[in-house]
Amino acid sequence: MSLLLAVGILGAIAPAQAQFFIPPDRGLPGRREGGGTRGDCAVRTLEGDRPSTLVALVPDTNFGVTVDPAPTLYWFVPAVNAQLLEFVIFDESDTEVYRAELPPQTDTGIVSITIPPLSDQSPTSRLQPQQDYHWYFSIVCDELDRSGDIFSEGWLRRIEPGTALAQALAAAPTEQHSNLYAEAGLWHDALHHTAQHLCEPTPSLQARTQWSRLLESVGLAPLSTASLDPACEQ
Repeated sequence: MSLLLAVGILGAIAPAQAQFFIPPDRGLPGRREGGGTRGDCAVRTLEGDRPSTLVALVPDTNFGVTVDPAPTLYWFVPAVNAQLLEFVIFDESDTEVYRAELPPQTDTGIVSITIPPLSDQSPTSRLQPQQDYHWYFSIVCDELDRSGDIFSEGWLRRIEPGTALAQALAAAPTEQHSNLYAEAGLWHDALHHTAQHLCEPTPSLQARTQWSRLLESVGLAPLSTASLDPACEQ
C-alpha cells in the first residue's frame, strides 16, 4: 500500500488539472449502482444519459483508500418516494462501526456522509489503519420490509499518510491538493477536497474541471453535472 503514496508525489505540484485517477483494486465484491430485489421506490425520470438510480461515487472496483481519519463519501441519489437513506459500515469482523440516516431526496442530487470521530471529546478515528471496512448505502423504501431496499455497497481502507505526501501537500497551494491525492491513489480525499471547493459561493473553473476529470476517470462522467447542493447543505 505504501506504493500508492509514492505514485506521482514527486513533481506532482506543477499540473493545473487533476490527473486521471487510477484506482487500486483489492478484488473485493461490491455494487456501485443501486439494486434492489423488489419494491423499487426510486423516481426514475431520465435526464439525458445520467443514471436514474442510486450510484456510489467510487471507482468501479468498489474500493477506495483514504488518509482522512474522518473521511467523507458521496452518492448520487435520484428523487425518491422513500422513507429514509441509510449508511452503515462494518469492520473486518462484521462489527458495526457507524450508522447514519438522511432524509429522502425530493430532488435529484449528490449527498454525502462523513464518518465522524468516536466522540466530540475525542479525535480518535473509528477506522483503524490498514483494515478493510465494508459499507452499505441504502434507499429504504419500507422500514418494515427491507427486502425492497435500493442499495450500493463498497469497501474503504484508511492508511497513514507517508512523509512524501505530507511534504507535497504542505508545499502545494490548496487548490492543487486534489491532484496530489488523486495521483497517490486516494480517491475519497481527492473527491472530497474537490467537492469542498465546489461548495464555495463562487466555485473556480479549476475546481469544476477537477470534479469532471475525477468522475470521468472512473466512468461516472454523466454525474459530473449533478447537483451538489444536498451535500453542500449537510
